[in-house]
Order: sequence, then structure tokens, then C-alpha cells
Amino acid sequence: MFKLRFRLVALIVVPFISMTLLLMMIYLDQVSRHLEAAQYDFQQTLLSTKISDASRYLSASDYVALAAILDDLTLAAGSGRAEVQDSEGTIILGSGDVSLVQNVIRMRLSHEGKILGSLVFELDGTETAARIQALLFGTLVTITLVMIALVLLALRFGDFILIWLSLDLPAQKRQDQSHSQSADLTSNSDFVAMIAMKVHPPRLAPVQQLRAIAAAQGGILKELAPGEFELNFAKGSPDVLAIEYCKRVEPLISDIAGLNVRWAIGMGEAQASVTLGKRTRFLASLSQGSLVLEAPTLALIEQALVATSMTPRPMVSALASDLALFTLDIDKDVRGDVSTI
Repeated sequence: MFKLRFRLVALIVVPFISMTLLLMMIYLDQVSRHLEAAQYDFQQTLLSTKISDASRYLSASDYVALAAILDDLTLAAGSGRAEVQDSEGTIILGSGDVSLVQNVIRMRLSHEGKILGSLVFELDGTETAARIQALLFGTLVTITLVMIALVLLALRFGDFILIWLSLDLPAQKRQDQSHSQSADLTSNSDFVAMIAMKVHPPRLAPVQQLRAIAAAQGGILKELAPGEFELNFAKGSPDVLAIEYCKRVEPLISDIAGLNVRWAIGMGEAQASVTLGKRTRFLASLSQGSLVLEAPTLALIEQALVATSMTPRPMVSALASDLALFTLDIDKDVRGDVSTI
């Protein structure tokens, strides 16, 4: 299942990060342009209101009044530098300071048709840059948190998600037909019974004994991954053989201290064995120690259960709330004998 989780990370998380970074760069560029244009328009409007007064004071050489105008401009703008320059570009008066020149607004000062100089305002881009950096930092933090959450979700529940997406769900149809078919399943080789088992820690799994019991019952035990097994019964009476296997294995695994076993049983048509295997492994992931099965499987094996006096009990799982699930607890008085293994 680790490969499936890795594929889920590669298919969902990586494209999400790439697309988000691209959209973030486009968005930040648009925000930066919008802030710069808005600040430029504001300063240009503010400067235009002071042109006539600055021209009159400059023609009268009233530098005190000019300094007051420059102070008003920098105070109203909140940042930047305002200057009065003569016709040759020499600074006459100045007010304010600028760390990062973002743009320069220059307006001509004239009085009675004579050009006296210019009123210049240098926009400070420090505030805009700080806003962009703050927005960038907040966006990166959000993306990082979402990415971590997606990775953890994929690694923790990736097998549930991928198996769930690959499931074929003909449950209702099979449930409607199961009662009429259950009478002659024991001789029908078109059906297969599967048992999925997840063992933790894998080192405690009695692999040799599990394989020997499977061979004695005519089944094929496959080790899909360390601690993960799948057993198929396709000959004879698959339902009877699978139930008998569970009876013989249960006392074996329950007597091993520290061994956590999650398992499930499924039964269906042999031609859909791949889907059945995925579905049964998914059901095993929902197990809390008891044997898990679905309503269609229960209907197909109910005759075999009657012979063992094993009673299924309803089960509810938050990860599969739309499925009709049951657990099959094997009582001590009906356990199989494993002493010969």
C-alpha cells in the first residue's frame, strides 16, 4: 500500500503545489501592480492640489510656506519625499525620506507664464513591498500547512482512498440475487472466496502455519507485503473452506501476545476476483480485530455459517458509512483444531 500512497501524493499533492504556486505568483503580481497604480494616482491627485500654492510661494521666494506645503505632502502621503526644484533640476527645498524609490511624480511650477521649477514627489515602495512580502509569507504558510495535511492524509488513508475509488459497487444487485443463488453455491466453481489479513507487527506473523493451514484447506496464501496476506478459495465449496480456515486460524493468532490482526472475508464471482480482492483488503483495513464482511458476502455464505453456529453482528464504520457491514466473532466452542499443524 505504500506505493499506492506514494502515487496518491504524486497525483494530488505535487500538481496542487505546482498549480498553487503558479496562481500565487500571478495573483501577487496583479496585487503589486494594483497597489502601485493606486498609490501613484493618490499621490498625483494630492500633488495637483498644491501646484498653484507652490507656484505662488516660489515666485515670491516664500520658502517657509513652501516647506509647509512639502511637509503637508509627506504627512498626507504617509511616506515618500517631496522636493521643490528650480528649472535646472537643483533642489531648493525638500521634506521626507525614501528608502526605495518606486516611482517619481513631477509637476511643473509656473507663474504668469514663466516656468519657475518643478514640484517633485518620490514614491516610497517600502510599504508596498512589505505588504507583498506579508501576503507572500501568509500564502506560503497556508500552502505549506495544506500540503502537510494532504501528505499526512495520503500516507495515513491513501489505501482507503485509492481502493475506495477503484471499487465496483454492485452490492444491491448481488444482495437481491444472493438468496436464490446460495442453495447451489457449494458446487459452483464460478465463485471465489477471499480472506484478507493485515498483521502488525509483521515479525510476529505465523506465516508458515498460516500457509500450512491454507494448503490443508485447498487455498492459496499470498503475502502481498510484510504483514499483509491474501487467501483465495476457488475450488470445491469456497464458502465452507473459507469459514473453516477462519475457525482454524483464529485461535492461532489470538494466542500470540502483542499481535494485532485485522481481517475480512469476501465472496463473489471468480471473474471479478481482482475487484473482490481490493474490496476485501479495504474491509480488512476497517477491522478492529473481528472478521469483517459485507451483506452480499453474508448472504452468500449464510448456509456455511448455520453449520458452525456463528452469528454475525452489525458493524458501523465512519470510513464506510454507506456499506452494510458485519463482524463475525468466532466463539471458543466452534474454533477449529490447529494442533496438527
